[in-house]
Amino acid sequence: MLDDDELEPPAPASLAHLSDPSQTVAGFLNLDPYLIAAAAENSTAFPHAADSDRTVSDLLMRAAQLRSQAG
Repeated sequence: MLDDDELEPPAPASLAHLSDPSQTVAGFLNLDPYLIAAAAENSTAFPHAADSDRTVSDLLMRAAQLRSQAG
């Protein structure tokens, strides 16, 4: 749960144009297409490969930080 002063994480990239596997997962999870469309309004285009590598690296570092903080 987020505190009032914490920002929510950004919407994932490219929600406006889901890949076939993403559409399959969304269907399996029974996600409302209107919910996905609403989230897509704040979704950016998918980053270039170099940006994607940096983003994945940043996410992995953040996950490691959170894990170490959790104990």
